[in-house]
Amino acid sequence: MLLIHGLAAAGVVLSGLSGWFALPVLFLLAVSLLYGLLRHVFLRTAASVTRFHARPDGLVDCLRRDGEWRKMQLLPGSSLFPLFAVLCLEPEGGGRGCRLTLFHDALPAEDWRRFCVWLRWAAAEKRRPA
Repeated sequence: MLLIHGLAAAGVVLSGLSGWFALPVLFLLAVSLLYGLLRHVFLRTAASVTRFHARPDGLVDCLRRDGEWRKMQLLPGSSLFPLFAVLCLEPEGGGRGCRLTLFHDALPAEDWRRFCVWLRWAAAEKRRPA
């Protein structure tokens, strides 16, 4: 996120735009970066997911910062890597989805192993024809 915003700001500065046009664009980039940091890094917005529970039926219960539990379904873009996992989630019944990044050291080793097994199983269930 920092890299993308930094590259965009460098592009604006190096493009030779006049100051009256470049300043508002740089301001909007700064606002976008601040919102992204608050939402995704510091988990300060009401929609930020602060806790989740992987269910045996392949769904995920997510606790948002505003105290609401939401039932989410795993989307095909979810990925598992040796050191982290990226979950692409969408609320049941539609709505705005979210992406969660979970690093392996956020869980005890046995819980990380269980989570990896669950994620592989849930992804396989999604690919299986009905």
